Amino acid sequence: PLYGKRRLLVFNNKGMGPCRQGQYVETHKLLFHRDTGPLRDQAGEDEVEDLLRFMVGLEDQGFDVGLGRTVLLRCMQGAVLQGVCHQLLFEAAACCPDTDALARLRGEYRALTA
Repeated sequence: PLYGKRRLLVFNNKGMGPCRQGQYVETHKLLFHRDTGPLRDQAGEDEVEDLLRFMVGLEDQGFDVGLGRTVLLRCMQGAVLQGVCHQLLFEAAACCPDTDALARLRGEYRALTA
């Protein structure tokens, strides 16, 4: 899915306190910088830095990252739709009598979500 992409945006929520939510973005930044050694050898430092950008929604600012209301609405709709699709998949998978039926279901699920 990333073939030909030039930038990856990662959205993180960040809480105000010393909770896990406040630590995720910092952990993601550390992991990215730790694991990009080979990329830094092949490309310049600036190219690697431009590859990934973090959008951080701060709790004390209403998690606002500067997106318009229609974009936020589409994000919410996408999250709900993904949850509905996952629930359909889980319930249907539980009814599969064998691995062949499960394989067919996976193919149908991929077609549905595409």
